[in-house]
Amino acid sequence: MRAIPLLLFLILGVLQKNDHIYFSLVLLFSLGMLTHSILNTVSTLITADPPYYGRAYEFFTGSRVNSPGTTLLASFSSLLLLGFLGDKNVKEKRLLYFLLGISILISLSISYIFIARTYFFVLAIGTVFVVIRYASETKNLSFLFYFVFVVISILISVFEFLLPEDLSDRIVNGVYSRKIQHSIDYFSQIGQNFFIYPKSHLILDEFWFHNFFSDVHRSSGPYAAIFAYGAVFLTFLSIFVNWRKRYIKSLLIITLLFIPYLLTSIPWESSEYQILVLFAGFTLLTTT
Repeated sequence: MRAIPLLLFLILGVLQKNDHIYFSLVLLFSLGMLTHSILNTVSTLITADPPYYGRAYEFFTGSRVNSPGTTLLASFSSLLLLGFLGDKNVKEKRLLYFLLGISILISLSISYIFIARTYFFVLAIGTVFVVIRYASETKNLSFLFYFVFVVISILISVFEFLLPEDLSDRIVNGVYSRKIQHSIDYFSQIGQNFFIYPKSHLILDEFWFHNFFSDVHRSSGPYAAIFAYGAVFLTFLSIFVNWRKRYIKSLLIITLLFIPYLLTSIPWESSEYQILVLFAGFTLLTTT
């Protein structure tokens, strides 16, 4: 069952020359992620009391899991569509606008419920990327600066007045120094010898770098880490080589929006596999 999403990504890559089928599958994949996250969220609201951060209910397995897997699905249901905004190859523009608006509202709500902050940052970054695409294609740089100013103003207002205090505090005053220290610890160890298991003296379930690549290295070893880093290199190399390929600019935006999740997520968070599937899937999309 868990291989089915990868198969769909591979089919998407093969069908890029067929605009209608390709984008229809993109929409279906986005709706699938959104539906899964909605089911998990509703199940959590019914079966648990707040706060819900770290206490999601997996609808299909009936088990308690950590919440990042659910928020990741919700987030990328909209970010996947956002990457195609402004793509001249997309014919179903009205449908894209409608589904994008719905998925953003639902994704924001789910992030709000689980007190998840990453989506707010990545959505702002993605919006800037889309505007940069528009400005570069229309040569309208004044629109770019105006839009960035408006987005920043809106974000400041949202953080200050609309978000609940606990979520706003996590975004503005989060313990980012800990993540920075984790990165320093990781690179200081592999700088001496890459072919080790970083932090191997600690029990695996009691310490995580909260970084996909670092935690793959820590839990699965140097060769798995080389494979993970190599997949990213192959993805960007393929984008560069196939720059004139259909949809490639959209795939670049989507890949860039996925990187922050790789840099802040545990690869096997709560035994959930979503980030691995998406990571492998985007690599397939850009290299097929």
